[in-house]
Amino acid sequence: MLNDNQVTQSMEFFNNEGYCQINNILHPQLIEYLKIGSSMLEFETLEESNNDKDIVKTNAQHSISKYSSTIGENLLIYLTPIFSQISSKNLIPTYSFFRKYFQTNVLEKHSDRPSCQYSATIQIDSSKDESWPIFLKNKNNKDIECNSKMGDVIFYKGEEILHWREELKCEYSSHLFLHWVDRDDPT
Repeated sequence: MLNDNQVTQSMEFFNNEGYCQINNILHPQLIEYLKIGSSMLEFETLEESNNDKDIVKTNAQHSISKYSSTIGENLLIYLTPIFSQISSKNLIPTYSFFRKYFQTNVLEKHSDRPSCQYSATIQIDSSKDESWPIFLKNKNNKDIECNSKMGDVIFYKGEEILHWREELKCEYSSHLFLHWVDRDDPT
């Protein structure tokens, strides 16, 4: 998945900035599998009741969301060892979350809840096969725009790093979010 040099570079960047972007971590065939799986999730639920509705603002269509889907939970477990290494923490998976956003959706600036000490965002599909940037406020209080393509992962300290997305211009964009806590954190 990642070689030792990539892990070391990611660890250093994550330690200094509070986030890191890892390009091409997911194989193209895995991305295709996730796209198919996300399409199936739409049939399972049009919208699930959740506590995040207040951070997704809509001018037109609502987003579609699903907590702890099979594909999300499997990916969460699969990626736990690599993100434990990068964070230098003993990470425990908490949950995954799928959301399909639609044109004009906005993700308000926020930090995550305690069950999301460490988070990853993965764009898995888009109507135009292009990035919908996520913005992060790094440890130095600087706004950073992260443009990732399918197969890239942005890993960040969910409770500490403010993050948001501006208005979605294309028809839709689908994402998986993965969350962990530090097993050794006394809080």
